[in-house]
Amino acid sequence: MILKVLSWNIHKGIGGIDRRYQLSRIADVINQVNPDIALLQEVADRWPVAGGDLQGELLAEMTPLCHLAFAPEHRFSQGGYGNAILTRFPIIDLHRIDLKVTWRKQRSALQARIAIPRENDSPLKVVATSLHLGLAESERREQLKRLLTTDGLSARGGPSILGGDFNDVFGTLHGRFSNRYVRAGGRVLTFPAALPVFCLDGIYVSGLDIISGEALCEGVCRKASDHLPLLAELRFNDSNSETTVP
Repeated sequence: MILKVLSWNIHKGIGGIDRRYQLSRIADVINQVNPDIALLQEVADRWPVAGGDLQGELLAEMTPLCHLAFAPEHRFSQGGYGNAILTRFPIIDLHRIDLKVTWRKQRSALQARIAIPRENDSPLKVVATSLHLGLAESERREQLKRLLTTDGLSARGGPSILGGDFNDVFGTLHGRFSNRYVRAGGRVLTFPAALPVFCLDGIYVSGLDIISGEALCEGVCRKASDHLPLLAELRFNDSNSETTVP
């Protein structure tokens, strides 16, 4: 079975080139790619700059990914934005991991345990995590340590996917968890979308075989956000026989 996973900092639906708010461009990319799971960051929630929209709910309506999990992070006097997970499969459990470090900006990771149906068999489960790490090197190290040691859904075993904006400009984080996760497609340039020179985003996988991983850079992908979306194609391997949902 092939699993398609999209990870994207959508920048509240505000274009990285024209600075226009147009959520339909985000939906267009999702519909064209047709992923099974989308791990999204900077998803706006009643924020006036983004039209006051509930972007997670709108994207669930505008795409086949009708199952939604959302965790608000940055709050303003009106609305804010946070992390979201959209999937075509049922979400059976949720877990939010607080990643705020001292006085710095509020950060967290949103984990969802997703049941993936199979014909004439129990559904498979996969733990998918959408995250947005901080800007400082020391902050990111602490956040990653907390993420990997927390008593979250990933502690239950089985396939796990980490996708998000790692802000890892110099590639210093990879060695801290490469013994548990493999990066789909390696280090890929994703920012700024118009002419990417930094590798800020990534999809990391445990317990799944990687078929491919790439940044999407054609057409509206360069205009819809200030980050390029990442797409990974994954396959359940033989060890996934242990991942049935009770």
